[in-house]
Amino acid sequence: MLLHNVGHIIYMVQKHIENTLHLKNIDVPVSGMKICIVLVLAILFNAGANILIKIAMQKSPVLIEQGTIMGSLLQAVRNPWLLLGVSCFGLALVAYSAVLSKINLSIAYPVMTGAGFLIVFLVSALYLKEQISYMHLLGAILILAGVWLLAGRG
Repeated sequence: MLLHNVGHIIYMVQKHIENTLHLKNIDVPVSGMKICIVLVLAILFNAGANILIKIAMQKSPVLIEQGTIMGSLLQAVRNPWLLLGVSCFGLALVAYSAVLSKINLSIAYPVMTGAGFLIVFLVSALYLKEQISYMHLLGAILILAGVWLLAGRG
């Protein structure tokens, strides 16, 4: 259910960005659809990285104050969830770099961070069972509105 809802939101944002690129006649050598898919992948990898690192720290926290930095680094390297999260950050960087070669930073960055926030927000509430206040919810709605406005009218 969660993945279906997140997928639907991402699809709506993707279509909105695609329509914006088409309506503004932005000269993109690759199709608008392809760059939107790459942007969605960058968002998913970035949000996924944050979620995986949170899960990693819940399962096996890295405690710097208990020892040396080298000991903490070795502890982190042994955590597969953390390594997977860091790998997702790397994949997000590659995808986002490709996006920035085709889309203005003033549009790509707010969409990337805003959509990523919304995914993390939903997963935090529904899967990680974090408490979400009405102020958090209002903030998420405002961020969604901002992403929609910037992606569509940026």
